[in-house]
Amino acid sequence: MISKLAHLTRFQLNLADSSLITDSSVAILADNIKELKNIHQLGIGFNNCDKITEAGIVLIASLAAEFEKMTEWSFSFEGSKVVKNSTLKTIADKLPNLKELKGLYLNFSHCQEITNEGIGFIGERISKLTTISKLMIHTEGCEKITDSGVSSICKSIFPLRGLSKISIDFSSCPKVSGTCIFALGQSLSNKKKLQDVVIKLRKTPISSDNMSWISNAISTLPNLNSLILDLSDCISIGDPTLRELKKGIEKHENLKIFEIVLDQCPKLTDLGFTYLFGGL
Repeated sequence: MISKLAHLTRFQLNLADSSLITDSSVAILADNIKELKNIHQLGIGFNNCDKITEAGIVLIASLAAEFEKMTEWSFSFEGSKVVKNSTLKTIADKLPNLKELKGLYLNFSHCQEITNEGIGFIGERISKLTTISKLMIHTEGCEKITDSGVSSICKSIFPLRGLSKISIDFSSCPKVSGTCIFALGQSLSNKKKLQDVVIKLRKTPISSDNMSWISNAISTLPNLNSLILDLSDCISIGDPTLRELKKGIEKHENLKIFEIVLDQCPKLTDLGFTYLFGGL
């Protein structure tokens, strides 16, 4: 049916927890999408669709070759048991075809077969997407990813000078330490066009010292409009974290949105709130 919608420019399909959907449906979907010659924005979500195999996911990823003028591309396979390094390599290999890409959104959260190698494939390709202005990379709960994998993503951000929005989620990755935060801070620093920043580090072993790198980066963003931080369940952060964070945001008098999540941070005391909010 959708193949007949010749003027369609944006198509989004989410099938989260559709446990009976198989590769047969994915093949039909792919054939239909190929006929949409005017598509500029494509979003596909197969979160927790247990009967879709790697072959089905690769089939959807291969659609990138059909649309060189795609401006936004969204992929979400959260919780997939079949997404692995070879899947990410296929997706990464298609990215150079998208020569006019402005927005890239990739969600591989809780895909337990992904390792540093797979994340490295994605990072290598992202660094060459110089047209990108909006980027989302979510790998929450990918338990095999270490600092090396996270750093490869962070370093891929460095050359993206036109970046205006970024969302990074490395929450609940038990092998990730604060070391990779240095790479993230360096990559975000001095991004003149960066306006909206989302950083989610829930349940990671970062410290107050690590947060100073993020704070320093934030202070260098002249057009920052929105800042969202999730540091919940980071049991190592304490009052100095909020002191460092204040240094980063106090220069941004025009900041419109500031959200910070500090649930389950047992080392925080009233002193930390005095640092951040200026008194009780």
